[in-house]
Amino acid sequence: MAGVLFGEKSQEAKSWARKMGGLLKKPNGPFRVLHSAAAFRAGRQLSSAKQKAYRQAYNYIRERTEWMQYHDYKRQHLPIGSGITEAACKTIFTQRLKLSGMRWKKAGAQVILDLRVVLLSGIWEQVYRHVLMTYSYTQLRIPGGEVEMPMQMAA
Repeated sequence: MAGVLFGEKSQEAKSWARKMGGLLKKPNGPFRVLHSAAAFRAGRQLSSAKQKAYRQAYNYIRERTEWMQYHDYKRQHLPIGSGITEAACKTIFTQRLKLSGMRWKKAGAQVILDLRVVLLSGIWEQVYRHVLMTYSYTQLRIPGGEVEMPMQMAA
């Protein structure tokens, strides 16, 4: 939006974008950013391509305002950056599914990821007990007549 309003790579665009990034972390941040953008937009003539880009950026923020309450999240000591999500993706997904020579179909990969999430969440025993309780005794039988209760972790 800054590039549309002030020109791509202009110092004014960089300055405004930096200021808006800080403003997002204040109470009613998204509303304040949209208000500032609308005020600057009112004083400018934009080409149809730039109008479309502005509207797209404006609507992106407007439609996500509910989830952009960074001030409230910070007050609740919740993370607002993507680092924690990126680290989780690396731990859960990349370290297990992207090993050398591995190929996965979606269904198989999903099973492994589900098991890995359960394991890394520290709830393996609770989930394992719950799964055993949801199957009937005959569903757990193996050919030798014994009830199969594997204790090894697959993830």
